[in-house]
Amino acid sequence: MHGKLKILKNNDTPYKILDRNEMDLFLISDGIRLNKNTLKYSVKIQRILTPYQLLRTISLSTYDNYYIVIESRIFDSWKLMVIQEIYNVIKMKAYYHNSNIIFHIYGNKTVNEDLMGD
Repeated sequence: MHGKLKILKNNDTPYKILDRNEMDLFLISDGIRLNKNTLKYSVKIQRILTPYQLLRTISLSTYDNYYIVIESRIFDSWKLMVIQEIYNVIKMKAYYHNSNIIFHIYGNKTVNEDLMGD
């Protein structure tokens, strides 16, 4: 059995998604504000400062459920080759490690968002 990979590209608040899905690791970029009072369960939260840190975290961590929220301006500042590598890594993590991953590009439409799959 394989995990699920869901790519979201919208302005929906991340808290709506958190209420419906249980996550082990919540990864957020700069530009995302977090109010701890809105989280209804225990989750590990980590701020992602660079795309390379995101790649390393996803590659080496042993969690099953990930929710990654990247602010659209931050996402557009990343190099195209790095975005494609991130997509490949999360796709493999979902497929081979049975991980459930939500990758949310939060904010206005970005130039680079089409590189993140369907």
